[in-house]
Amino acid sequence: MLRSLIVSMLCLFLAANTTAADPAASTATAGTPKRAIIMVIDGLAVDALQKAPTPNLNKLAAEGSVIKNVHVLVPDHTTLGEFGRMHAATIPNISLMMGTFLISADSKFVQEQFYDARKWATVNGVNEYSYQSIDRSFNISLQNYLINDGELLEWAVRTMKENPVRFMRLHLQDLGSSGWRCSRPGNEPWNQNIYGEGSPYVKQLGVVDEAVGKFVENVKAAGQWDDTLLIITADHGQSVKGGHPAIALDSCVTTAIVVGPGVKKGFSVATADQVDLVPTLCSIMGVDPPNPGEGCGLVLNEIKVGQPDTPSRAKSWIDTFNRQHRDYIQVTAQASLLALEDPQSWWSLVWDLREQFYSIPRLATWNELKTVDNFLAHNQKVLDGTWERLKNPNAPRR
Repeated sequence: MLRSLIVSMLCLFLAANTTAADPAASTATAGTPKRAIIMVIDGLAVDALQKAPTPNLNKLAAEGSVIKNVHVLVPDHTTLGEFGRMHAATIPNISLMMGTFLISADSKFVQEQFYDARKWATVNGVNEYSYQSIDRSFNISLQNYLINDGELLEWAVRTMKENPVRFMRLHLQDLGSSGWRCSRPGNEPWNQNIYGEGSPYVKQLGVVDEAVGKFVENVKAAGQWDDTLLIITADHGQSVKGGHPAIALDSCVTTAIVVGPGVKKGFSVATADQVDLVPTLCSIMGVDPPNPGEGCGLVLNEIKVGQPDTPSRAKSWIDTFNRQHRDYIQVTAQASLLALEDPQSWWSLVWDLREQFYSIPRLATWNELKTVDNFLAHNQKVLDGTWERLKNPNAPRR
């Protein structure tokens, strides 16, 4: 009897110490992933997985949930205003990692929710130098434009084997570069047509797909696949003519694959906002989102096992603003042309429009209006009033 009691106590002691040896495991409850990965495929077009051969990505889509249309904030490389002083990357790179529509100087990145250098690793890997402002609170980081996407993913697997990774961001840059190449004028069938015959965009997408497939195989071989949450998406979309002009609506939408513990298999969501991805990741991982409250994206509960299929998002904040942004450019241009002919009558309208509309250069002050609904309603009122004055110069000022 005494011997059995001693053996039982020894087994309990060994089991407790085995669990404590893996810090990530000690934080996870049953069905909760140990680690999360956001894999960004630069410039992934919203319809790329249907229009180009991507067997590995489509296999992952079948094993998890797909968000068919992910709306992203206009992909400008703005250098204006407070936002431009804080960040050099395109706007969606920042809003994606912050998971909020209302960005400010105090907004946090998702990796800060997982950072604890004494327990586990938070990892950032990108084959480019343009994302330095995103790099805070990663204790392992690689920013090297001399390597390709496949080499970056090989580095990621080695890093996962050698460190107790809790959160990882990977940004594959090469597809976006191929899309930009297609945007140039020329005589090739793929000039200004990313799906044209012989397209470098389609060829590179095949290379990316193969690299992702190899990455998954290597993670499985390392015994880490079954407890990993993987989100594959893009920083921004890709215009069918190549590149990502900020006023092209197909630049402002991409897709996403979510696969891992707790995620429905073979499920699809029609539409979401890019800022929904991080709150959803945090919910699955059992941590708070980095910027809770007003402007925080929605948790897409419908992709979670055991949850109703009812869509979480009824209205896209981002698509609404992107269309307002196009409207703002158009109405400003028309008012400016009138002001050139008659400054006394029209220049004040141009000035008022710039002062009142919350445009991209004012992005870091969008939270002044407290809620996204207030923000969108304010902008729409400014636009409607300006259009009314353009149509009827004698209409009373608002």
